[in-house]
Amino acid sequence: MGKFVLFSEPGRVELPPQPTPEDAAADDARVNDLKNQFIDTKQQVLFTAPQAFLRQQGSDAISGAEATQQTLANLRQQTLDQTVNNDQRTRLGEMLDWHMADAQQQIHRHVAEQADAWQQSVAARTIDLATRQAALESGDADKVGFVALAAYDAAKALALKTGVPPEFAHESGRMAWSGAYKAAIETQAQNDPQQAVKLFDLAKATLDPQTREALQPRIDSFSHDAQADVLVDKATAPDADRVSILDNPAVPAEVRLLAQIKITNRETIAAAARRSQIDTLDDRLAGDAPQALAKATYVPGTYAAIADGYAEAGDSVRAAAARRLAVNEPLLASFATAAPVDQMRMLSTLEPGPVCASKPPATACWPTTRSSGAPPRSTSSWANWCRSTRRPLAGASSRRVTSRRCPANRRWR
Repeated sequence: MGKFVLFSEPGRVELPPQPTPEDAAADDARVNDLKNQFIDTKQQVLFTAPQAFLRQQGSDAISGAEATQQTLANLRQQTLDQTVNNDQRTRLGEMLDWHMADAQQQIHRHVAEQADAWQQSVAARTIDLATRQAALESGDADKVGFVALAAYDAAKALALKTGVPPEFAHESGRMAWSGAYKAAIETQAQNDPQQAVKLFDLAKATLDPQTREALQPRIDSFSHDAQADVLVDKATAPDADRVSILDNPAVPAEVRLLAQIKITNRETIAAAARRSQIDTLDDRLAGDAPQALAKATYVPGTYAAIADGYAEAGDSVRAAAARRLAVNEPLLASFATAAPVDQMRMLSTLEPGPVCASKPPATACWPTTRSSGAPPRSTSSWANWCRSTRRPLAGASSRRVTSRRCPANRRWR
C-alpha cells in the first residue's frame, strides 16, 4: 500500500505546529537548566577554581587569556549540544551569547590591569636589581654609573606609563639613580671610606636632595678622618714640630681636634703595649730564664733575645742589663748545673765587679745579714736565690755587701 500524502493548496504557507503549554513549560525549564549549568562552569573558569583566570596575575594572566576564551567557547558549544529542539537551541544561544560577551569584557579588563601590574613589577625588579648590583660593584665607579642609569630608565618609563608629566617622570628616575649610588656609597663606607668619598663627589651634583643631605654628614666625617690621619702621621714623625703642625691655621678646627684625639689614643695604646711587652720580658728574665738554668733546659741566646725585646720596647736600661747577662751566659749556665762543691769552688775564683746594671730587674744577691738568710748549701742554683730576694747589688755600699756575691755580679779572675 502506498502512503497517503497530503498536498497543501497552492499559495498557502503552513505554520509549524505550536507547542502545547506543557511542551513550552518543559522547553523553558530545559533552557534555564542548561543556562545555569553554563553559568556555574563559567564562574569556576573565571572566579572560583584554584587556577581561575581572574586569580592569575602578571604574565600568567596575559598568557592565559586566549586559553580561557577557548574554554568558554567550548563550554558554550557543549551546552547548546544538549538542547533537544530548535526552539531550545535558539533561546539558549541568545542567553549564552550575552554571558559570553560579559565574560569577554571581564577577560579583556583583567588582561589590561595585569599588563600594567606586570610592567610595574618588571620595572620595580629592574630598579631593585640595579641597586643591588651597584652595591656589589661599588668598587668600580664606571659600573656603578652604568647600573644607576638602568635604574633611572626603568623608573622614568614606569612613571610615564602612569601619565605623569615628563618632569615628574625625570624626578622618579633621579630617585632611582640616587638609590643605586647610595647603595654603592654605603657599601664602600664599610669597606673603603675614601672610595665612598670619591663616589659621592662624582655623583653629588646628580643626586636628589634627600639622598645628598642624608649622605653628606657621613662623607664629611670620612673626609675629616682622612685629613686627621695625614696630620697625625706628620705630627708624630721623628723630629717633627708637633705644635706648629697642629696649630697650622689652614687646618680646620674639627680636623685638629680629631687629630689630637687620635694622637692621644695612639700614644696610650703604644704605651700600654710597651708596658705589656716589658712586663712579659720581666717575667721571662726573673722567672723563666733562671728556672731554665736551674733545670738545665736553658736555650743559649735567651738573654740576648730578652735584651732585644727590651730595646724594641724602648727600655734601654733593662736592655743593657739583659745584655750583660747574655755576655755572662756561659758562666751562668755552668754555675747553675754544677754540684754544690763545684759552685763553692767557682765562687772562690770570682772577684767582685760591677757587672749588673744600676737596677737589673732579675739580678739580685742574697742579703748580707744572717737574719735575712744566707744562700743554702744545696743543689739549688744561684738563680733561685737571686730571684727570691730581688735585691740589686750595683750601687750598694761595701758595708752592705759581702764578698760572696752572685755569679752574675762576678767575673773570672
